[in-house]
Amino acid sequence: MNVSPGDVLIAKVPYTRDIPEGYIKTVPVKERPVLVISTVEFNTRESAFVVVPISSRIDRMDNYDVHISTQESVKCGLIKESVARPNLITTLSLERIVDRLGKASRPLMKKIYGQIRNILGLASK
Repeated sequence: MNVSPGDVLIAKVPYTRDIPEGYIKTVPVKERPVLVISTVEFNTRESAFVVVPISSRIDRMDNYDVHISTQESVKCGLIKESVARPNLITTLSLERIVDRLGKASRPLMKKIYGQIRNILGLASK
């Protein structure tokens, strides 16, 4: 499957969760929505793609997250209001794709790329 920036996919993502002692326990994989942020050239050349995870847990939003309204979520193929988590960028192999849900709008992608620049200290001054 070819993927391009803005694609919203269901992918098999390594799942981690915090445990009380502060260590991280890795659970094999969970099928999760993700948003592709890497270029078509990268995705093709590397047989992989770079993604931002998407969560419906808007109650856990932090300063790094990008809100996805209910209206925008529907356009992306999601079932409810969500949040993109650009501080949790990861790379996945193309074999991990389960399904294509939809496509993010340009304004949403601009917000996400802007937040990534902020996180990396690349914001223009």
